[in-house]
Amino acid sequence: MDAPHRIAICYSRLGDADRALAEDEAALAIDPRASDARVLRGGLLAARGRTDEALRELRAAVEIDPVNAPFRVGLARVLITARRYDEAEAELARAIGRQPRNPAAHAATGTLLAARGQPDRAVAAFQRALELDEEQDDVRLDLARTLEQAGRAAAAQAEYQRLAYGRETPPEIRKAARARLR
Repeated sequence: MDAPHRIAICYSRLGDADRALAEDEAALAIDPRASDARVLRGGLLAARGRTDEALRELRAAVEIDPVNAPFRVGLARVLITARRYDEAEAELARAIGRQPRNPAAHAATGTLLAARGQPDRAVAAFQRALELDEEQDDVRLDLARTLEQAGRAAAAQAEYQRLAYGRETPPEIRKAARARLR
C-alpha cells in the first residue's frame, strides 16, 4: 500500500471525502491496479450518489482481484442501491461461494431480498449473518425492520429491545430501536 492511499484512508476516516478522493487519484496514478484504492474510491463515490462512477471503480477492483469476496460484497451493495438486483444477486452468490462464512455477504443478501419484497427470505439471510457475527448491530436493526415487514411484530420488538438497551449499541442505532419500541 503506497503513501497516497494511506493518506486517503486517513482523510476518509476524518470525513474529508474530497481530499480522500484526491489522494486515491494519486495512488491510482502510481499503480492503476491498486484494488484497495479503487474500492475506497468506489465507496466514497457511492456515498456521494455518483453511482455509475462508483460501479466503474468497484468493477475494476473485482476484475483486478476476482477472488476477493469483500470487494464483491461492496460492489453488490452499490448495485442494490442502483436497483440492479440481478447483478447484485450474482455478485453475492460469488462472494458466498468463495467465503460461505462471510457475515457481510449474508447481510447484503438480506438487504437485497428485502428490497425485492421477500421479507421472509431476507429474515433468514440476516439471521445467518448474525449467527456468523452477532455483534453487528446495524444488521440486527435491519433484521428487526424486516421482521416487522414480515408481520412478525413480537420478534421485531425483541430485537428492538435488545438494541435499545444493549450496553455496546451505538447511539444512532439505540435511538432508532427505541423509536420503534411499543
